[in-house]
Amino acid sequence: MHLDLAARYDPNQGSGGLSQGDLFRLEAVASVAAALALLVTARLVTWLFAWLIAASALGALLLYRYHDAGAIGPLPDMYEPLWFPEKALAGVAEAVALGAATLAIFLHLTVMSQGSS
Repeated sequence: MHLDLAARYDPNQGSGGLSQGDLFRLEAVASVAAALALLVTARLVTWLFAWLIAASALGALLLYRYHDAGAIGPLPDMYEPLWFPEKALAGVAEAVALGAATLAIFLHLTVMSQGSS
């Protein structure tokens, strides 16, 4: 979804030369890396990486939907107080990914604590 929407946000430039479209592309690359890493190994560190990616994506989506934080350092002002189908779908996917990663981390920690007793 981020790759699909990136070009739409390229005109929104930050002071550091990064556009919102660039940030969307970076998010997409990080998401794909996390998914591939989980396919290779479902270790705790991999789930933590996936959790971080999902939490940052969902957090940014909600922050900039409901609050005008303005430009932050080199990041552009990404305030967008509306929902549209692709954005809603991205939010649902990010929430599902965050929930799955949270559950996997909890299960890993539970199994690890049982193995040490």
